[in-house]
Amino acid sequence: MAVSLTACEPQQPLLDATFTQTGMVATGQLDEISGLQASRAHPGIFWVHNDDGEPRLHAIDASGADHGYFNILDAGHHDWEDLTLVPSPDGDWLVIGDIGDNKLRRDSIQLYFVAEPAPLSGPGEIGAYTSRHSISLHYPDGPRDAEAMAFDALTRQLLILTKRDLPPRLYGLRLATALAGSQAQLQFLGTVDRFRPPSGWDMRNFGNRAPWVSQPTGMDIAADGGQLAVISYRSVYLFERGATNDGSHLLEVEPLEFIGPPGQHEEAISYEASGRAILVTTEGQPAPLFRFELKTPDETSQAAPSP
Repeated sequence: MAVSLTACEPQQPLLDATFTQTGMVATGQLDEISGLQASRAHPGIFWVHNDDGEPRLHAIDASGADHGYFNILDAGHHDWEDLTLVPSPDGDWLVIGDIGDNKLRRDSIQLYFVAEPAPLSGPGEIGAYTSRHSISLHYPDGPRDAEAMAFDALTRQLLILTKRDLPPRLYGLRLATALAGSQAQLQFLGTVDRFRPPSGWDMRNFGNRAPWVSQPTGMDIAADGGQLAVISYRSVYLFERGATNDGSHLLEVEPLEFIGPPGQHEEAISYEASGRAILVTTEGQPAPLFRFELKTPDETSQAAPSP
């Protein structure tokens, strides 16, 4: 199923994009997907997790086929909301963001760093592992609810973007700091006012989610650091990096917004390892997977239509 998208106030050089449904998540164990990350060690594999339940990562491909799962023995599971990948001295580590806090009651949030195992060729348990590292993080200005986390390879920092603040607030943590100790304070980088507020149509069609329809529910940065993608219940926003390498400025430019994909519960987004496409999936069961192919001006002669 292909769904054409309408770009809103295009400011960047991407001229055309289409979401294509690539499959459905096969395993019945994934019913509240909130984190998605492409593997670089295992081409075609995406790691994914629920926002509650067992401290477990599942391996799937873009068709939704089940490639196994593994448990993390020493990890807590308060509210897992996003997943990213960082370099380490012995290869890439997955970073699980236990960063959700709907009621703003948590004194700290946690990140768990785990090495990737080799996925199985089909369903089943890959094994049980301990994390390589974990860290407890504190906000400098009180508890925050966040569902979006990504690693910026150019600035070598982890970024967390809040959901329930209007406008969302961006925090950063240097990777070196994250790996050096068991606790740290996040750095406030600024507010992000680039997300279009709810419209009348949104208020009519999204029900009790309408006030949050523009708020970030997932985030990823391309491996080369050149582009950042944020997903909300209504839209995907693409931010192109400008002349600065400052992580806060990456979200200060005017984004290109695309409405979609279909549905109202999208919370997981990841660039493919190639950086040429984005994969999106959702809460609920069965969960569809949508591929968002990125095209440059050299690859298309038709500009994105006006809304």
